[in-house]
This record gives sequence, C-alpha cells and structure tokens, in this order.
Amino acid sequence: MTKKTARLILCILIFFLSLPAVFAKASKEVSYFDVIIQKQNEVSLLYEDFYSLRAKGDVKKVDIAAELEVGKYRYKIEESEWYYFEIEDESKKKVHPLDFNLSLGYACPVILFDDVIPDYMEKRCWPLSGTANIEILPVKTPAGNFGIAIKGFYSRMEKEYSGYRISGNLISAYLDLVWQLPLNRVFVFDLHAGAGGILFHNFEVNYDNLITTKKMNSLDLSLDGGLALKVFFTRHFFLRSAADFTYSIMSDMTLGQIIPEVSLGLHF
Repeated sequence: MTKKTARLILCILIFFLSLPAVFAKASKEVSYFDVIIQKQNEVSLLYEDFYSLRAKGDVKKVDIAAELEVGKYRYKIEESEWYYFEIEDESKKKVHPLDFNLSLGYACPVILFDDVIPDYMEKRCWPLSGTANIEILPVKTPAGNFGIAIKGFYSRMEKEYSGYRISGNLISAYLDLVWQLPLNRVFVFDLHAGAGGILFHNFEVNYDNLITTKKMNSLDLSLDGGLALKVFFTRHFFLRSAADFTYSIMSDMTLGQIIPEVSLGLHF
C-alpha cells in the first residue's frame, strides 16, 4: 500500500467518523419561551416546562434582567451539551404600548377635476409642495395596528402672465383613521381615511403697474383617503411613500386631487 493510498483511506475514515457528530448537531432540539421583565432584576418565565428541563441537564445561568429594560422578549433553549438560553436578534424588540411616528417630506399635488384653477393658472401639477404626518397607534392586534393620524399639505401656487401675476397658498389638514399591517421587520403597509379642511390663503393678482387685488381667503370641507408603505432602515428610522386622494367641497366648485408623497420619518 502506497503512502498516497493510506492517506486517502485515513481521510475517508475521518469523514465517516465525523458524520454522527454533524447530524447530532444539526438535529439538536430547539424550543422557545417568552420572558417578561416586570421590574428591574425580576424575571417571569412564560414557559411551563422550563424548570423541568433543568432535570435533564445543567442550565447555563445568564443574568438577563440586569441587562434588559422592562418589556417582553423571546428566548431560545437549545439542546447541546447543556441547555442554555439567549436573546434572538430578531426578537429583542420590546412590546410598546403604542407606536408614535413623525415624518416630513415632499408632495406633489395634481388636480384631477374642477377646471377653475387650471383655467386661471394653466397648471394642474404643483411641485412646490410639502407634507407632514403624525401617527399615533395605540391598538395592536394580530390583524394589524389601529390608530389616528394628523397630516397636512402645503402648496405654493404661482403663475406669471404678461402684465400680471397670480399667486397664493393652498393648505390642507386632515384627521385620519389609520390601519397598519406590518408585513415583516422592514415593510409596513397602511390604509387611511378621514376629513379635514382646505384653505385658499392670500390668493391675489399683482399687476405690473403696482396695483394688487384684494387677497382672497376661503376655508372649506375636504375629505381624504389613501395608502402608504413604510420601509424601515433601522428600528427608529424609515422612508414613507404614499398616495392620497382628496375631495374638497366648495360653494362654487368641487376640487379633486391626487397627491403622491415621499418623506423621512422617526418611529418612537
């Protein structure tokens, strides 16, 4: 038998002798339990069989209460040479009593119908716009999270003609009911609808001869509804993209708009 053949046989033997250890490691039992930390340095285990597991082997002691805040966590018990438990990265997150989200960003309203503004200003799209959104979600269920949102839109409207200029501000604000569905740890989908008001603020005509018309202001009822998608980059920082439809009821017209928006937000 040559040395090369002997080495080959030795390698094969080592391979087959290591298989039982590999399969044993792959098939080790894993179970889970919940931990509630009600007070600092006090732990409640929501796993009835945890103490019975101690009879099967030693439990590696980990001082978890000294490191974690009050809240609920998911732990893992894994069978190897002993039982032990550790925090799983994907479930360190505490169960908050409510979610609070704040976002600021860019919006671009597009007038779908009534033609009064497009006829006077020859525009349907108003890119000089912004949006702000505050969400409070106190109700959490397996079917999703429920709460309210307060949001607003601002648009600067201007049109220059030969000899005069039309300008003004369009401001709207809404109180919405919100349903949010977390799709996973990154994406959160929501539907929202509500009512509020729309304000035409300081609309005027400025002529080149320095004559300015009287400022026009009006406040009217407006309804809105839409959908949004949040993308979380971290636990507290997200990108929100949304599209809203608004329907405003005025004395001499009904204004319909679609408002796409994108904003950056903080989750508390």
